[in-house]
Amino acid sequence: MKFITKYQSPNYNKRASHSSIKFIIIHYTAMINLKDTIAHLCNPKSKVSAHFLITKKGLIYKLVDENYRAWHAGKSNWKKIRDLNSYSIGIELENSGHLLNFEKYSGQQISALIKLLKYLKKTYNISKLNILGHSDISPLRKIDPGQKFPWIKLEKNNLVYLPKIRNKKNIQINSLNFIEYKKKLRKIGYFVGKGGKFDKKTIASTKAFQMHYQQKFVTGQPNKETFFLLNQFNKDIVD
Repeated sequence: MKFITKYQSPNYNKRASHSSIKFIIIHYTAMINLKDTIAHLCNPKSKVSAHFLITKKGLIYKLVDENYRAWHAGKSNWKKIRDLNSYSIGIELENSGHLLNFEKYSGQQISALIKLLKYLKKTYNISKLNILGHSDISPLRKIDPGQKFPWIKLEKNNLVYLPKIRNKKNIQINSLNFIEYKKKLRKIGYFVGKGGKFDKKTIASTKAFQMHYQQKFVTGQPNKETFFLLNQFNKDIVD
């Protein structure tokens, strides 16, 4: 693939020893315009960067070489990995985000993303389970790429996994075992503590799960469909 390399970010370092690229993390920029976004990602004082930036028009800027550790994930957790920056490639999508207008992602932008993901997935042999949103790995801090991100378009291109509910049992929410619920979230990779308490970590991880897999119901509180999706995910992938 050909990338625009006009701008290069100084915000990177070496990946951790014995690490390998296993994940792709998708972000939105949460800034008003492209000029300010590029300036921010390339400013050494900002201490943030990403390997790739995709504009609304579908242009792909390569800001950091994939061999290096870009600073996009920050404090993060997924399964047993804490330093996601060392194990991932970060992709920023030009979008104002929740704090501003949070416009829909453009067709040109998503088409460019799909092409880039196909290239990266093949190059680094990345599992469709390991293409994640920033909110998935940092649920207490981040909510991007948000519930408007079209995961279903990526799934139609065989890039990601989305659970398809096949068995709807009669579940009563009040009688659910939250220890088991949190266990299933944790098996997928989400950052939740142990025990039966529905704490801040569990609420944030539930919201992240919903923004990814249940986009019409993003509350941080599970409903029946949340449980059906979580059960199906565990049945298909984890168990």
